[in-house]
Amino acid sequence: MFLGRDTLDLAALEQLVDPGQARAIAAALIWVADHGLVDGMRTMRELLGLIELEIAQRGLEGLAPDGVPGDLAFPRRQEIAAAINRLRTLRVKS
Repeated sequence: MFLGRDTLDLAALEQLVDPGQARAIAAALIWVADHGLVDGMRTMRELLGLIELEIAQRGLEGLAPDGVPGDLAFPRRQEIAAAINRLRTLRVKS
């Protein structure tokens, strides 16, 4: 998966069984970046909570920018966290 100039390898995430899960994870990462939530002041738990809140309120489509095709499948919290951990340029509070 490519995010901006970064390559994110999700091959080791064996739990991802649907390509829609990878698309949803990408949408979630873009969503947190677009909303200025990646500021180094939030913990991983807080970021995951904000993503889950958005999904609960607006569905998976709430993460996708306008005009982006849906076809998203719900990823689990730990899969999103694993993807965030693999993104070297993303900084969260320890």
